[in-house]
Parts: sequence; C-alpha cells; structure tokens
Amino acid sequence: MDLAIVNAFIIYNARRAAAGKSKVSHVSFMKQLHLELCQLQSSDWIQLLRHRGLDPTPTKPRRAGPAQVPMQTDEWRKGRGDETRKRRQRACKVCSVLKRADQARGGETTFYCSACKLKTSSKHALASRVFLCNKVKHQSNGVATSCFEIWHKHWKDGTMIPQARRKRKLRARKPARLPGGEENGEGDSSEQSSGDSASVSPPQRRQRTRAIDDSDKD
Repeated sequence: MDLAIVNAFIIYNARRAAAGKSKVSHVSFMKQLHLELCQLQSSDWIQLLRHRGLDPTPTKPRRAGPAQVPMQTDEWRKGRGDETRKRRQRACKVCSVLKRADQARGGETTFYCSACKLKTSSKHALASRVFLCNKVKHQSNGVATSCFEIWHKHWKDGTMIPQARRKRKLRARKPARLPGGEENGEGDSSEQSSGDSASVSPPQRRQRTRAIDDSDKD
C-alpha cells in the first residue's frame, strides 16, 4: 500500500509537470488523497469496476479450522458410595489466570475444548486438554461471559492473555491414576498457575521381605 501511494505521488507530479503546472508537496498530496478517500462510497467502487471492466481479485477460501465446542471429560473417579462414580474435575485455565491473590486455586470444571491443546512434553493424551468452565463466572472487557468465550474470543485461544496476568503460567498435568486404572478420588487439576503445587506422588509399594531359612542362620 505504501509503495502504491508513493508511485501515485510520482506519477501525479509528472503529469502536472507535463501540463506545465507546478508540483505539489508530498504533504499536500496526502491530505488531498485522504480527503477524497473519505468521500468515497460503496457505489463509487461499483462504477469504477464496471467502467474499467475489472473484477475484484479472487481470494482463496480459508480452510475452516476444527470446531471449538465444549466437551465433557470422559475421566471418572469414585464417588462416596462403592458403586457410584463422578466425572473428574480439572482446573479451568481462565479461572487459574483470573483467580485472586488470596485464592489457592481457581475454579474447576468437567468441560474442555474439543480443539485447543496445551504444549506439553507428556505423551499422555489427556495432559494437553484445555479445561474451561462452560458457565458465566468472570467479566472480560466489562461483559459477563463464560470462561469458554473468554479463552477463545477475548484471549484468542490463549495467545492474548492480559499482560498483567501472564506471570501465571499454565501447565499441563498428567492425570493421576491408581493401580488398576482407577483415578485418585482427590481433586487434581490438569493445569495450575506457576505458584501452585500440583505434583502427584506415585502410589507407594509395599516392601518385599525375604524369608530366611534356618540353614542361613549362623
């Protein structure tokens, strides 16, 4: 665009010089250009295209990205009863960033985005999930909205987190599991702020003891 304006300025002065007129300064040219552009209407462009026999430059259709919809986790934990179970809750990424200083952890949810993924070195498929509350809990730009909307529309899929909140880094956590494939019933977050402790210690194994025969004794 800048190059086109410079070329137009050069050609405009060249035509004025050929017609025996004085050249105009670049400032005067830009002021006149801005004034004329502000006065253009949509009908002016249509007439211009018809007069020159030109068609608008075709644009390549953008590939539609994966749909970003809230999905409920398929992770389960034991309930209070022996035969009951509940969906496991994980830390909401938006709540973890927007939590107050006196809060140890943010809100938790069973919903995650079907398309967004966290960068993690873990090979566990569930560690990269971006969990987001699917209900209104915070305000963004003065509007009360859900964490799911804040993450995607206001924060552009987490790439435009407010500068004042970027000190709280988001971490992917490998889900804790107990022997037999059952998950630990305690609340564990898939993502914590940099100040939280989210380490999961592996289940302790019983130490094996070796029986001593009478022949081994002194």
